[in-house]
Amino acid sequence: MKIQPSVIGNLADRAVGAASFAFNEIKEAGENDPALAMRLAATAMSGQVLNGVAEPIVDSYQKSIVPIVRGGLLALDIYRANRTFKNPAASLAEKGLDGLRVATDLVGFAGGILGLVMPQLKATGDGMMGFAYAADVVSHAIRGLDHGAHRVKVWNDIRRKKSGAEAPGDRDKGDRTPTAPPIASPPKTSVVSAPASSGLFVAPTSTAQQYLNNMNLTSTAPVAVAVGV
Repeated sequence: MKIQPSVIGNLADRAVGAASFAFNEIKEAGENDPALAMRLAATAMSGQVLNGVAEPIVDSYQKSIVPIVRGGLLALDIYRANRTFKNPAASLAEKGLDGLRVATDLVGFAGGILGLVMPQLKATGDGMMGFAYAADVVSHAIRGLDHGAHRVKVWNDIRRKKSGAEAPGDRDKGDRTPTAPPIASPPKTSVVSAPASSGLFVAPTSTAQQYLNNMNLTSTAPVAVAVGV
């Protein structure tokens, strides 16, 4: 069965559109919660990075990765909080959530460093990181739900624009009472009377005809005067 080139072109266009849509949504989600994006990326890449690495290095990696990641989360949450506080449209709830997120990241980062550099205080550091992880879960959930609701609204707006917000027959809702067409007025005419000495009477004429008659009157006037003399 031979596939028409137009069908292949349509399928290619749909595939490109779907890929663009997916990449755009990933970008939007990353901008909404950059800390979560970094956490997911680091988790996904850990297995690839540690593939074939010796066991002692893996053990050292597992001890140091948590505080390092927590430092990255702290930096990204500071970036988001700064952007939120500079946004005049941001609500107090958004500013408060971002401020609290920075505070809990500080607790988790300090706990990770504490357990790494002072093994005797590892239990305290673990408790601080546990508190930070609990705050992370709540923050990611709130941001995710808020972002999802916003994106659904955007998708619905796009769908309405594509389908047309109103039917063609409803676009004109004005007064449809028929009105009588304007009555055309007759062309303007003027009455031009020739001088008595010329013995001519000029009937109402149009503008063009008036012009010709005036030319005739002008050319014959000297002759009439000469005859009178």
